[in-house]
Amino acid sequence: TDCDLVVSDIYASRRHLSIKLVRTHFYLFDHSINGTFVSLGSGEEVHVLRRELLLDGAGQIHVGRSRAERPSRVITFEADRRSMYRV
Repeated sequence: TDCDLVVSDIYASRRHLSIKLVRTHFYLFDHSINGTFVSLGSGEEVHVLRRELLLDGAGQIHVGRSRAERPSRVITFEADRRSMYRV
């Protein structure tokens, strides 16, 4: 009940990850056992396990397994640099 987004997947932990705004950047913090896979706009995939990653540009977040495993749930993100100048 205290989560903003719920992913129903057997590889997802109860509190798998958090995303926090630090100054003008968003960071993904992984708290899970299986880790989080982040596919970046460049095509690179990063496995985040019990650490943080800067979410820059655009990409996809796969909870607990790689995109090669074709997870059923995918979270997309995109940074909009214009929004940091809005009031």
